[in-house]
Amino acid sequence: ASRVLALTPDDAVNTQIVATVREFAAQSRLRCLALVTNPEFCRLLRIQEARRGDPELSVDFFNIDEISARLMLEDFPIDVSAGQPHIVVAHLDPLGEWLVYHAARIWYEQRGERREPLVVTVLDHHPGDRVDALLGQHPALEKVCKFVTFSATARDIAHLPGHHRSSETPPICRAYVTSYRDTHAFETALKLRHELDPSVPVVAALSRLHGVAGLLDDVKEAGALSNIDVFP
Repeated sequence: ASRVLALTPDDAVNTQIVATVREFAAQSRLRCLALVTNPEFCRLLRIQEARRGDPELSVDFFNIDEISARLMLEDFPIDVSAGQPHIVVAHLDPLGEWLVYHAARIWYEQRGERREPLVVTVLDHHPGDRVDALLGQHPALEKVCKFVTFSATARDIAHLPGHHRSSETPPICRAYVTSYRDTHAFETALKLRHELDPSVPVVAALSRLHGVAGLLDDVKEAGALSNIDVFP
């Protein structure tokens, strides 16, 4: 074998597989890739592995939410060409957290001499707690992002456009909806689509191409909605 893939649903089992492979394959060039579902644990493992600098055994760890966030931003990027960007992230679950992290990294790398922060409006049932937890994991985001928090209720989403028009924040350039429950994401995407300006793209991350995603396609084909996309 030239590669070992550790893909069980248990992070401890996957890391143990890596440790075992490292023991019996120390003299080979066997490569090992392990799934780690806990994002903070995955980050720490990757840092530890980078510090080892082991040239004989290539080991890496990956997190599905982190990879999905990068792919989502590749397919539906933030617009950094028109000035200070402003994005909406609804439901700050692990996918949403990684999306904010990579969006901030993109803005940091491309803003040049400018120092305006990336404006991130967070919609969640506990938005303040979610943002505090995110900053606890990635404190550097506080220097790159300006967070605006809103409850993910229909009433507060309806107040979202008026709040931003009356404040000094730049216009919203894109809204991202992330949630492990497709029905939850679909509902929030519909609320945002009805309340935001029609020119603002809305992207909903759905776990299945059929089911709720198919319902969304039916609604779009009927002409009831426009400028709303699905990220599978």
